[in-house]
Amino acid sequence: MPPRTHRATIYDLSREILANIFTHVARLDPKWAHLRPEKSEGPFALSAVCSEWRAVATATPELWDHFQFNFVLPNLERYPTRLKLWLAQTWLRNAKGRPLVLDLFYRTPWDADERKIDISVIPLKEVLEEFAAQISVLAVQCGSSGVLGFFGQVATGYPLLEELYLHPSADFDVFTVPPSVQPLFPRLTRLSLSRIALDGRDNLQRIDPKLSAVNWSKLTHLRLDRIAEKLPDICILLEHTPALIVCHIICISCDLSKVPAYNRTVLENLETFTLELSSGPAFVKFFQRFEFPALHQLSFGLSRGSNWPTMHEPAMQVCRAYASCLTGLSLSFECTTKVLADIVKSTREQLTELRIFYTSEIIEALGAKTLRLPRTLETLWIRLTALQAIAKVYGLKAPSRIRRDYEVFVLLDTYAKAEKSMTVRDCERLAREEGLRMHTGKMATDRPMWVGLHPMPFEAGFVSSTSYIKPEL
Repeated sequence: MPPRTHRATIYDLSREILANIFTHVARLDPKWAHLRPEKSEGPFALSAVCSEWRAVATATPELWDHFQFNFVLPNLERYPTRLKLWLAQTWLRNAKGRPLVLDLFYRTPWDADERKIDISVIPLKEVLEEFAAQISVLAVQCGSSGVLGFFGQVATGYPLLEELYLHPSADFDVFTVPPSVQPLFPRLTRLSLSRIALDGRDNLQRIDPKLSAVNWSKLTHLRLDRIAEKLPDICILLEHTPALIVCHIICISCDLSKVPAYNRTVLENLETFTLELSSGPAFVKFFQRFEFPALHQLSFGLSRGSNWPTMHEPAMQVCRAYASCLTGLSLSFECTTKVLADIVKSTREQLTELRIFYTSEIIEALGAKTLRLPRTLETLWIRLTALQAIAKVYGLKAPSRIRRDYEVFVLLDTYAKAEKSMTVRDCERLAREEGLRMHTGKMATDRPMWVGLHPMPFEAGFVSSTSYIKPEL
């Protein structure tokens, strides 16, 4: 009788090999760090398999150093607040001192008494006070006034924090401190401040860079979304950020009377810039105030309204001024063929990526070759807001004539809607036959125009931000 052979199983693997496998899987799965108490996911799922896996999982800190949790999801109301806090603390304590990447959401329900929700404990406060000294990347959304009052009073400060992504309430004022106080965030290089309530007003507390918990001179990445009352306040902040590499500004109240054109400020390191203002003259005034000699990628957007024609002349002026260095350009407003031709002509020698708003005039001009794109162009995005426009784009077979990487950016309510649409599916098949790529966006098409949020900006470089572009249908 032949000897019995032993078939190796996963239970025969050493703890070291298991830990390596678990760590590799965690890096591949973007939902790994998302805690949902109603399901065993991430490292908790591993711990539930058997005692051996539980021992390996809890002894592998790399599995627990990323954490994402919404403390107030409606379907989690049946779980007591203290239980959700305990789950969060257990997860993060298993990281055993490793630098943490956190993405947290909390608000105080206005009808907490009726829904029998315990608000005597604020889990966001408990988590941040315990783990502040370990956090390297922090994203916080807070929709309730007063909840973040503790944020600047944490005893340890945030000594490891390199990226802060905040969506605070309007009363938030952690950034103003006396000059004698040491910065709360000594290592911070990436800062994003955004309004949660889309009420069209820039009404967060004004930030004074001279009395700030942030060392603005160290920032390399900055995003300010409707956080200042006036455009001059934004200009003052930018004067104190000489190290900026990537910047995204959204400002609705563009008072031009207090934006001086003298004392021109040069930001020598800025390479990628997205600017959303409410009018064309505001763009002109802004670029008279600042100079960006290293600028490579530029995104323009309107923060409010749809008066696109006011943007045409400023866009042409800026593109001519930076024609020698621009390699990427994104415009989230409609352009005439004449305007686009002027922009393309001025940047013809080195433009490799162009992102534009769909108009039938532009598509027909591309198909008829009356509008020619730069030979250096590698990627062309066209933002579409209607399914009919997709058929129009591909019906002309412009991609085969351009012979470039031609990407179509489609704004629909959901991915499922795109997948069910025959128009999208037909165009996607045609794109594949042409050897091209088609991208589908998740944004709704009927959002208020004043909300801002440029749909096609260049990447801001934040670890905590997520892309709404789906790679494939």
